[in-house]
Amino acid sequence: MPFASGTVIAMTLSPTARSTPRQLRERTRRDRVELYALLDSVLICHLGVLIDGAPVVLPTGYGRDCDTLYLHGSCAATSLLAAAQETPVCVAVTRLDGLVYARSAFHHSMNYSSAVIHGVARRVTDAVELLHGLEILVEHLAPGSWAHSRPPDRRELAATMVLALDLAEASVKARTGPPGDDDSDVAAARAWAGVLPLRTHWGNPLPCPRLPPATRCPPISPTARPPSPTWRYNGEIGAALSPTWRHIGKWGGGVRGSAGVEREVVGAPGVDAADDVGGVAQAQGVQRGGGKAGGVTLRTDHDHPHVEPAGLW
Repeated sequence: MPFASGTVIAMTLSPTARSTPRQLRERTRRDRVELYALLDSVLICHLGVLIDGAPVVLPTGYGRDCDTLYLHGSCAATSLLAAAQETPVCVAVTRLDGLVYARSAFHHSMNYSSAVIHGVARRVTDAVELLHGLEILVEHLAPGSWAHSRPPDRRELAATMVLALDLAEASVKARTGPPGDDDSDVAAARAWAGVLPLRTHWGNPLPCPRLPPATRCPPISPTARPPSPTWRYNGEIGAALSPTWRHIGKWGGGVRGSAGVEREVVGAPGVDAADDVGGVAQAQGVQRGGGKAGGVTLRTDHDHPHVEPAGLW
């Protein structure tokens, strides 16, 4: 999870001019925990980039490690090549939770959670971080697969591009509850009103026809994520983080002229921070928030295309 040294992230989303919702502001969520929870519950995002001056929005898988979103694809993909040029990009993620049936056509709606993330993506070139980012992606999409599948070889790594996008500038909106009908429509009692919840579930695994007959299927539960530790950023309670959070190191290739990218993540469930990392929690001026604590440093970027789910924002 690479960040340029600097600002310690707050657990409250800090809106900027472009990440401040303009419509239905009452649906805005300020807690960064809600951003993490949404990203961890969805598998597909939409990446918006400018290619030859025209906006292009494409669906892609992703993975989150603390405050870094990892995206990947072919090194020949036009969209990723454009995003890797230190140009502004935008990522949108939406989870539909239900359809809202109202007494009037106007007040029909949807229950949902949605996030829009702004930033400048950084192409991951460091070999250690490249594998780390791919592991985060695989474990988000298919938990447990990194351990039992063959790791990527040199040829596969050479053909794969990984982008890192920090979550410093993001906004979240959500709608819950029944329809907001006018009193006159309620009194008229003309039509049924309520919510039709949407639930998704996985079917039974279908084995590849090329598997040997005796091959057993490993435990598969795509919706079961590893237990998430509780964190503190500068003394504030933090949120669910990804499974490989114990990595501590410094990766080169900073963004916008920074000399390097530093990551500091300290603490574990039931493990004292000092025991885990030998007391480096005070490094980079990051304040430890308690015995089981941690800190992260990050950067912010500016000016890029905006992608929003139509009708929700």
